[in-house]
Amino acid sequence: MKYVLIFIAVMSSVAFAETLITDSFTIQIERDCEEGEVTCDMMRFIYSPTDIEKKQIAIGRTVHTTCADGITPCAFQGYEFMTDGAKYFIYNSGILEITDIKNKPLLVEQGRWQY
Repeated sequence: MKYVLIFIAVMSSVAFAETLITDSFTIQIERDCEEGEVTCDMMRFIYSPTDIEKKQIAIGRTVHTTCADGITPCAFQGYEFMTDGAKYFIYNSGILEITDIKNKPLLVEQGRWQY
């Protein structure tokens, strides 16, 4: 019985994960927030350029529009994280957009989701 409880505890703490694959990147996205939370500022992005095996990790957040009250999060738009002087925005539709610190586009490409 003790092992069953440990197994259940471990499985319930497993992070939600999905992967976006583009021509240039593979990005695994893991949610480190409590189940049921609408927004999450503790998203983990494990990413690497397609031709490089070494993976990097960055922390980011979910992005939502706000409801009519201007406070409540409404529609999910995607994920955002910053690393190496660039902002990575992953749209819900699977588009990866990378911009520099001046918001100049560096890369925009369509990816496909793996769940």
